Amino acid sequence: MAVTIPANVDTAIHEVWANLVLRDHLRAGTWGKFIGSQGSGSPIIQASELLGKPGDLIHIQTPFVAHCAGLRLARRLALPLVETYHTFFEEYLHHYVPFLPPPALRYAARRLSRGQCNAVDAVVVPSTAMAEVLKAYGVTAPLEILPTGIELERFAGGDGARFRAAHGIAAGRPTMLHVGRVAFEKNIPFLLRVLRRVHAELPEALLIIAGEGPAQQALRREASALGVLDNLLFVG
Repeated sequence: MAVTIPANVDTAIHEVWANLVLRDHLRAGTWGKFIGSQGSGSPIIQASELLGKPGDLIHIQTPFVAHCAGLRLARRLALPLVETYHTFFEEYLHHYVPFLPPPALRYAARRLSRGQCNAVDAVVVPSTAMAEVLKAYGVTAPLEILPTGIELERFAGGDGARFRAAHGIAAGRPTMLHVGRVAFEKNIPFLLRVLRRVHAELPEALLIIAGEGPAQQALRREASALGVLDNLLFVG
């Protein structure tokens, strides 16, 4: 089945009702019922009923439970299924499951990624490098490279002076910014190494990290080891 993604698709379509239904079941501890239930009145069909129409395709943004839910919904509604794959899991699973041997985790990540990607009609990846990784895994589903970008005009109305005043940042201090979840798979240590090199030329440079996540304390320790902890600011 060929799936064509229009160039003018608005990013707002990612606000899918299915995510709300799944979230409620995760909070209630009934995700197993969500995945396994059958029939038109089951939770897996509630997303479509809330929309009032089946839609044109199902888009999966995250793996694991969400993948199972999206796959089941796509089959139930006979719709094309597209998945976005944007995390190099084999390099980061050991941060979350440290009690298992890294080689076993890498094998599991590759096998899971191959199986999930080959179960959909098309896979969206953010870079050529990620596409090559999936091909090496044995993924045969069509791969569409679609870099993750931002619409700069949405941020044109920001008040930089007010932000600096609120966080005690001098008006002329050079700043760099990372916005995103503070997780190990985001490769934020790379930015700390960049900061160290920038710091050698601009000692007053400041890296601002806007986000929260499990890697924050590890990043503080690494920044301290690199001698740039005073040049790092977390703003949540």
